[in-house]
Amino acid sequence: MDPRRQRWTLGVLLLFSGLALSSLVPGGPIENRDFSHIAPGLLLLFNVLLTALGLGSLLLSVMILRGVARAPILVFGAAVAYLVVYTADLLGWFPPTPSPMSRGLVAIEMLGIALAIPMLWLTAQGLEDEARVPLSVVFHPAVVTALGVLAMSVILFSTLAAMGR
Repeated sequence: MDPRRQRWTLGVLLLFSGLALSSLVPGGPIENRDFSHIAPGLLLLFNVLLTALGLGSLLLSVMILRGVARAPILVFGAAVAYLVVYTADLLGWFPPTPSPMSRGLVAIEMLGIALAIPMLWLTAQGLEDEARVPLSVVFHPAVVTALGVLAMSVILFSTLAAMGR
C-alpha cells in the first residue's frame, strides 16, 4: 500500500478508536456500570490508562498523518492496548460489577476490536518515515497544555462517576 494512503488510513482508524473509547467514560450515556466496589486507587489508575489511550489516539492520528518518526510503533502499541482492554472486558476478566454491560457498551467494544485489527495489520506491514518530522514541530505548547487539562478533567470525572459520586 502507498505510504501516504497507509498513514491516512491509520490516522482515520486512530481517530475513530479514540472517539469510540471516549464515548465510554464512566457516568456517560453508554458506560453506566457500578464500579463503587473497586478500590479508588485502582479506578484512578485504570482511568489514567484509558484516558491516555483515548486522547493519545487522537494525538497519534495527527502524528501519523504528519509523518512523525516512530509514530507507527506507537500506533502498534495503541492497537495492542485496545485489543487487550476490550477483549479483557468482554471476557469478564476485569473485576465483575453488579450491573451488566449494556448492548451499546458491547457494540462499542466490538467496534474497538474491529478498528484495532487493521491498525495492527497496517503497522505490521511497515511504514516508511518519509518526512521524519520531529514531535516538537507537530504540537504547539498551548495545545499540549489544553490536552493535559482536558485529560485531568476526564480522569477526575470518570473516577468520581465510577465510584458512584
